[in-house]
Amino acid sequence: MKNMKLIGSIVLSLGLVFAAREAKVGLQKSDDLASSASVNLVVTSDVDVHGLQFEMSFNADEIAFVGIEGANGDFVKAEEVEAGLIRGLAFRMDGESITKDLQINFEPVADFDGTSTVNFEDVIVADGSGQEVPSSFDSFELSFGLPTETTLKNSYPNPFNPTTAIPYELATESNVNITIYDATGREVESLVSGMQTAGAYSITWDASNHASGMYFVKMAADNQVHTQKLMLVK
Repeated sequence: MKNMKLIGSIVLSLGLVFAAREAKVGLQKSDDLASSASVNLVVTSDVDVHGLQFEMSFNADEIAFVGIEGANGDFVKAEEVEAGLIRGLAFRMDGESITKDLQINFEPVADFDGTSTVNFEDVIVADGSGQEVPSSFDSFELSFGLPTETTLKNSYPNPFNPTTAIPYELATESNVNITIYDATGREVESLVSGMQTAGAYSITWDASNHASGMYFVKMAADNQVHTQKLMLVK
């Protein structure tokens, strides 16, 4: 693992000072269904994030790094410093916090058809005063080809506030219904209802208008029912 220099010198003068608490960094399937190789780098934090630096590794014999995209106003840069190792940076120059959702694009190498793992080797998250925010991070499996089973994948982040991505896979064309229920069993929102072809999908639930607490996401598809607990913490 390479040593990484904290980007406090870049973000030191940006914005107000926030107490550094904790951040969680991970990858989730992109809502951009046009590309099965697009993932979102998501930062979940209870403080504003003004700088992010990371190293990410992957198997260069299976997938190739294409590029990274951020929102307007974000300065985002990432490059493959050696085969299978990406070093990236994100910050803003206007004093605002960065987008906590960056899209990273990969593509399969040759005719690779399977699952490839992407790992974070190091992550530095900085608040508005340039102080490092303690962080944790997870690996991610990027799948190519059609799924072999219909399943509801783990939502991310969870716990969440106020949005979470709900990934799922369909082995065959199916009539899909994905519904959110509260802890009493009352239906609060329908996210998906209709026919979908086989493939990997992700739907984002925005719970801004709902109270904190326990919820359940239920997916009915391919004559199967899958349920998962969600925790909204505001």
